[in-house]
Amino acid sequence: LASGASPLLILKLLAYKLTVGVFCGFFIDLVLRLTHKKEAHPHIHELCEAEGCGCEGGVLRSAWHHTWKIGLFLLAVLLLLNTAVFFIGKDTIAHLFTSLPVVGHMLSALVGLIPNCAASVLLTQLYLEGVLSAGCMLAGLLAGSGMGLLLLFRINKSKKECLFVLLLLFLIGTFFGLLTDLTPLGCLF
Repeated sequence: LASGASPLLILKLLAYKLTVGVFCGFFIDLVLRLTHKKEAHPHIHELCEAEGCGCEGGVLRSAWHHTWKIGLFLLAVLLLLNTAVFFIGKDTIAHLFTSLPVVGHMLSALVGLIPNCAASVLLTQLYLEGVLSAGCMLAGLLAGSGMGLLLLFRINKSKKECLFVLLLLFLIGTFFGLLTDLTPLGCLF
């Protein structure tokens, strides 16, 4: 909206992301159920014991402790990522996307995995300026999950599961980005 994108375009993008997310979520859930993979749901007190936050002090104290700890972690990562994007530059990043056809979708998905809204803003601005195709932009927007990945890697003990989720996000973003550019879906945007 700040760059002058039409509200209709934003609604289309959100609808597309919602549709892909729901479809992929149900599909992955179905595959996991058919392969009899049981999900282990960690109990909150196990997390509290591992973090040493002192949950016995009450839920508000525990929530305050977790919020500050995660907030400081996210702030440090954001400072590093924003500094990296600042020094690389938007023009250099744009050239990488446009110089390699299919690899551009993969690069967009990789940029989308950066846990920062700046990645989404960058991809969207490049699309609005005509540098990126709709599919490249969507590859990054679909792969992006905000700060969720940082929290997943921070809290989940199984790094194998974390890497699997990361790979799924990358593959889903790349696939549906390519699908958008190779089918009439690209005309919607």
